[in-house]
Amino acid sequence: MPREKDIESNSDSTHHLINDIVQSFSWRDMQVVVKDRASGEPLHILAESFGLVHAGQMLAIMGPSGSGKTTLLNTLAHRVAAAGATTTGRVMVNGQTSDRSMVRNLSAYVEQEDALIGSITVRETMAFAARLSLPSTVSKKEALSRVDDLIASFGLQAQSDSIVGTPIKKGLSGGQKKRLGVASRLVTNPKILFLDEPTSGLDSALSAEIIRYIKEIAIKNNLVIIASIHQPSTTTYRLFDKLALLSLGKTCYFGPVSDADDYFRRIGYPMPPAMNPAEFFLDLINIDLDKNGEVKKRAQDVIQKWSLSAERKHLENELNNDAATTSRTDLSSVKLAKPNPWTVLLTLLQRSWIKAYRDVVAYEIRIAMYLGLAILMGTVFLRFQSSQEYIQPYINAIFFGGAFLSFMAVAYVPAFLEDLHTFENERANGLVGPFSFMMANFLIGLPFLFLIAVLFSVVEYWLTNFRVDGSAFMMWVLWLFLDLLAAESLVVLVSSVAPIFVVALAVTAFANGLWMVVDGFLVPMTILNPFWKYVFHYIDYQAYVFQGMMVNEFKGRDYACARASDGQYQCMYPSDMNSEGMIRGTDVLKVFKIDTGLEGTWIGIIIGIIAGRYMTVKTLRGSQHLASIVTPSRYQRLALHASSSLPSKDGPSIKPDPEASARAELGSKMAREFFGEEILADIRGQSREDLPSRIASEYVNETCFASYARPHLEFRERSLLNIAMLIALNRSNELRLHIRAALYNGLSREQICEACRHAMVYCGVPAGRTALLVASDVFAELDAKKSS
Repeated sequence: MPREKDIESNSDSTHHLINDIVQSFSWRDMQVVVKDRASGEPLHILAESFGLVHAGQMLAIMGPSGSGKTTLLNTLAHRVAAAGATTTGRVMVNGQTSDRSMVRNLSAYVEQEDALIGSITVRETMAFAARLSLPSTVSKKEALSRVDDLIASFGLQAQSDSIVGTPIKKGLSGGQKKRLGVASRLVTNPKILFLDEPTSGLDSALSAEIIRYIKEIAIKNNLVIIASIHQPSTTTYRLFDKLALLSLGKTCYFGPVSDADDYFRRIGYPMPPAMNPAEFFLDLINIDLDKNGEVKKRAQDVIQKWSLSAERKHLENELNNDAATTSRTDLSSVKLAKPNPWTVLLTLLQRSWIKAYRDVVAYEIRIAMYLGLAILMGTVFLRFQSSQEYIQPYINAIFFGGAFLSFMAVAYVPAFLEDLHTFENERANGLVGPFSFMMANFLIGLPFLFLIAVLFSVVEYWLTNFRVDGSAFMMWVLWLFLDLLAAESLVVLVSSVAPIFVVALAVTAFANGLWMVVDGFLVPMTILNPFWKYVFHYIDYQAYVFQGMMVNEFKGRDYACARASDGQYQCMYPSDMNSEGMIRGTDVLKVFKIDTGLEGTWIGIIIGIIAGRYMTVKTLRGSQHLASIVTPSRYQRLALHASSSLPSKDGPSIKPDPEASARAELGSKMAREFFGEEILADIRGQSREDLPSRIASEYVNETCFASYARPHLEFRERSLLNIAMLIALNRSNELRLHIRAALYNGLSREQICEACRHAMVYCGVPAGRTALLVASDVFAELDAKKSS
């Protein structure tokens, strides 16, 4: 009761959400086809789906796992339904065929998994969503007012200043996160809201609460709500206005929730008393636990009965009427105003900055980890001297310092994956582009990575006693900074290609291990296998960091040789200073084939590697989740139906598709009613019984006579049309059959003759005269049969 009062008190608070654009959202002939991995044949994961949802209504797409719920939802939202899928059909807004940009402008999509940043608060989540979606014409005060109104409408006032929650610090409950996820999408002012299983992971009470909040917002603001849902409780189920029930990718029922019980009773599947309707429907068609094939047969029976039902015909009539009666406003010109790109970038920068300093996983733990490594390195490689026995330890310290910093960059994987998940959701809703995301991610990392480089260097550089020189120290910091930037760009690239935590972690670690072994330290370049040298070494950022740090240390430093008992110098490296008991640092570099004076080139190459990785990520993430729907011609749709009845490669057996079979059966029924048994018997007497003839007969029934079930034309009128067209085509043999059918359907001989005479005007006198002669022969044959 308190919550209902709260809703009423805010009845005008969400006025900005009111939908006065979209009156209806519909689709017809939706099909999604993929290639079957086992057989290589086309596989329909969604077949001939029709539907219509009016403004202010909520549709539940329901079905067992694998039935096509999410496929249909993604298809309607113009998202990729499945990898490599071909999608055909029509998605319509106000009866007008819509494209991807139109649906994207008018809708928002709430993912099944929460795409929320855990370290920012509820109010900040809403405020950032508003700034990413609302144009500059909306003042800051108005935007914050909308944020507060939605927070109140979804009952989150008490949690408005609480963080969402991280693995280290708890925040919102599961139900509160679901409400925040929906509210953050509604702040973008969508007219159509798609929700992918909004109650997953919640108990029945929380599920009902979430759907009730959404329904009240939908009714109050006249929104179209389409949600996929798995197995709702009775309370949750009854909150929806319409139900789309799917199995095997096909429709089992589409219509009002209130009529579903009666429909299934009428087709022979009555629901037991006091049972959850959703549970009953799913048990009826769920083939997951089908051991003997009975459930699959039952599901196919339900699918077939739906395709032949009066409810299906009524739905098609509704779709036709919707196209004729809804507003004819040109929706292609409707473009909701968006913020300018600089506003988006600045918003992402501010949000990322807040996350960076609040989320200990993002940088704080990493800073502590790198400091610990610096202390470890500095105390192991402690107080080295400028004598030859320390040359190799210096080199070891240089190598392991850079390599360990690179390797430990894998700690950035979880933080970046959270950012990536949020970006994917916002990009799919048209809020953020890949350039803004990558730029914000890169810029926010700079100060933190530079801080890590400075702190690491301050500890390790002076403890190890590297070259005591201010400029040398700053160059050392620069090389470590570039090392960290390149290592983090590798994390970004790998995590974008494989956005799974364990996979990204493993691949990044493997890649860094590869760069370590080919950078020229463990195996000198002079003996490194040519394959590894020419394929990997020259794109190895660690190699350039190692070379740069080697030059930084050895270019301006000399090392003392050891003196033997006889007083002679024993130098480990050849040098022009051996006679003086010294080794010039540049001579050490010559042993490793490292030239001086190339530092600028190496820095440029590392920057190029970093830029190339970020550009690759931008390209990879730029077009995902977006799909185009091909609107097929009628002949293409018929070809799709027919393809499911063609013989297989393995032999002459026919593999019927249930949907195509249902239409073929409907066509056979219409043919019997149209021609009558006597005429059909004559047709069968002239037909063959071989496989091609059977395929042709099924195809004609499915594609031709099934259309006779459509409304608005009676059989008498269709007969007259057939006669007129056959006269025009000069098809005398078929004309005989259709003149007999016209008489069977109630036309008089005078009406048939008048039709032939009328055809003379448009088809020519010879064609009309031939038709009259054919009619005369048919009449004579019928009179002869009657007299005998």
